[in-house]
Amino acid sequence: LRIQQLSGGQKSLVALATVFAIQKCDPAPFYLFDEIDANLDAQYRTAVANMIKSLSHSA
Repeated sequence: LRIQQLSGGQKSLVALATVFAIQKCDPAPFYLFDEIDANLDAQYRTAVANMIKSLSHSA
């Protein structure tokens, strides 16, 4: 599968998964996200928001 074949939302999820994986291995003191949910549908917006909330509590 090529990245060009993914939808905008799928590309956003891949990018977020990469950031979250890096955060687990080499945490930064903070992250600044800008409109990360722009291409996500309602289901994924909720899932990403919950994941960020969960990660922020464990930081």
